[in-house]
Amino acid sequence: MANKVTFDYSLTENVISADEIKSMEKITNDAKELLLSKEGAGSDFLGWIDLPIDYDKEEFARIQKAAEKIQSDSEVLLVIGIGGSYQKQHLPQIALRLPHKYSRLHHLFSL
Repeated sequence: MANKVTFDYSLTENVISADEIKSMEKITNDAKELLLSKEGAGSDFLGWIDLPIDYDKEEFARIQKAAEKIQSDSEVLLVIGIGGSYQKQHLPQIALRLPHKYSRLHHLFSL
């Protein structure tokens, strides 16, 4: 992982004490090491850890090509079953580079 996630605790003084933060240090470091080792439960679902550095570039190129075709051939894109209520309409909008005010993507329902 090239980037480091940091958190500014200065605004938490009235919510959580310095001692409480210190007591969580081992737990968070252990969790980080478990994620990076990719050996814990659910380790087969950790591909996101290596994004955007390591991904299937050929698949990404195919998706970009499909997005360009859909954008040029279609007025409306209906997406069903992609998961995540916000992503259903937001991700295709990003992929197709549609300005928000011109987006005709509609979220019908979620199950």
